[in-house]
Formats: sequence, structure tokens, C-alpha cells
Amino acid sequence: MKDDTMVDDEEKLIHEKKPPKGCWNWFTSFLGGMWATKDMNNTDDREIFIRTTIRELIVYSIFLTVLCICELLQQRKRGKEK
Repeated sequence: MKDDTMVDDEEKLIHEKKPPKGCWNWFTSFLGGMWATKDMNNTDDREIFIRTTIRELIVYSIFLTVLCICELLQQRKRGKEK
């Protein structure tokens, strides 16, 4: 014979629509969302097109900012060596 708590737990698991998700699922869905580009979306929905374009703009801006910071740090390092 099962405990009442075991039965309650089993019922919760059966009726639960989505299992709890951890950090890895969040990370992979985040990367998948960042990876999506205008070329990958086969929809004519204007809102999705605009969101994807803005996301690409943000990613490219971050990339250029990091690239500029790295280059400035390299120039500064070379200037101190002279």
C-alpha cells in the first residue's frame, strides 16, 4: 500500500504539463534565439522580422564594441613598450 504523500506526488507528476527546466535549457534556448537570423525565419510576420533585425543589430554592436576595446587595449600596450 502506498503512502498518501507518494500518491499525491505521483498525481502531481502526471498532471504537470511541463517538467521543471534547469539552467542548461535556458542557456540553449537563449543561444538558439541569438543564433536565429532573418535568413532562418521563413515567415512573413512583420513583428518577427523587426525583432530579429533589432536582435542582429544588438549582437553586431556588442561585437564591434568588444573588437574596438580589444584593439584599443593592444595599442595602449604597444605604446607603453616603446
